[in-house]
Order: sequence, then structure tokens, then C-alpha cells
Amino acid sequence: METLARQTPDNFPPDFKIHLLPLNDIAVGKFSGTLVALFLALALAGDRLRQCLDSSIGARHCPNRELAIRFAMGASRGRIVRQLL
Repeated sequence: METLARQTPDNFPPDFKIHLLPLNDIAVGKFSGTLVALFLALALAGDRLRQCLDSSIGARHCPNRELAIRFAMGASRGRIVRQLL
């Protein structure tokens, strides 16, 4: 843009300058470290909540602890039935 200003000086003021800033600096600025920590905490809390829910659902459907763990880890009902047979 400064090259264009030099080539056509009639279209721009004499002290014309452009300062480009990264979008991250404009949107986040000084809060970047805080936002990263917040996102990590939310991800960890969400993952722990999912694990607890998976375990509780598995324990409720299966009285056997081994089957509950397999169910919580995502084993299909067909695979669990095959294991029981």
C-alpha cells in the first residue's frame, strides 16, 4: 500500500503509513495466557465429567465390574454379549 502511495502521491496524504497488527493481538491482546488456561481447564473438566458419566452409565447397565468398564470404554452390546457366551 505504501508503494501505491509513492506511485500515486495525489491520492494519499504525505505522511501516509500503514501499521498491520495480527488479528490475535486485536481480538485477544493481553488476555491470551488467561484464555488458554481457561480453555485447558474447561477441556479437562469436560473430559472428567464425560468419564464419570460413562462410568456411571456402564455401572448402572452392568452389574459385573468388568462388563461395566468395557461398556464405559465403548464396547458395543454385541461384543459384550459375545463375551458372555
